[in-house]
Amino acid sequence: MVCHEHEASEQLVIDGPDVSIDYNVRWRLYLSHTLSAWNSRMFEFGAFLFLASIWTDDLLPASVYALARSAAAAALLPWLGSRLDRLDRLASIRLSLLSQRIPVALSCIGFYLLLRIPSAHDALAGKVVSLSALSILACVEKLGASTNTIAIERDWVVIIASGNEAHLATLNAQMRRIDLFCKLVGPLAISLVDSYSTRVAVVGMGAFTSVSVLAEYICIARVYRSVPGLRTTRERRDTMGTDHAARPAVSAFGSVT
Repeated sequence: MVCHEHEASEQLVIDGPDVSIDYNVRWRLYLSHTLSAWNSRMFEFGAFLFLASIWTDDLLPASVYALARSAAAAALLPWLGSRLDRLDRLASIRLSLLSQRIPVALSCIGFYLLLRIPSAHDALAGKVVSLSALSILACVEKLGASTNTIAIERDWVVIIASGNEAHLATLNAQMRRIDLFCKLVGPLAISLVDSYSTRVAVVGMGAFTSVSVLAEYICIARVYRSVPGLRTTRERRDTMGTDHAARPAVSAFGSVT
């Protein structure tokens, strides 16, 4: 009797009083978000480990790298968000994925070459050129990761919940758990590999980010096709007076620094 009551209560929390969220939609959304957050957190921490291994006696490169990455997000994210918000939702996610993964892959190639060829970064000119290139790639990756996270958490999730508070609470809670897990475990994982071999860590991160992008895109594309509300344009929702699910993404871009 108690077991049946527990199952009924759990069903109410997950499915809510209205139409339930399809199981396949949920796990694909969670998997896509996990891959995105994991790659972002792993690269964010791993890049500083790699820079420390390349310039062992100088903290300035890592400081410049971090400053450029943060400044790009603060200065360009609101503007970029307003531009991406005019696109089809799947198109904007596709663009954010590419702007995440391509810079990470190119950065890993750069890190590996600098580790293999010390003379390429010992001279001042080589140091300036290599650090500038890596910093630009980091800025692009940061913008891509931020737009992806904001779009999924503050737009897609709201629409998938379809105005059901129980659904929205469940989805938001799970997304937060994923974020926290990746924030804690991602840096730990790359640091453990780096302690064994920095080159192995660089190659492993580059390979993982290149392979996982396909799985991430397939998952999020199937979520898009499974939820009709995601295929409704924002302009049409405005005329229908039901744009409450789309607006959080717009205001979120403007508020994030």
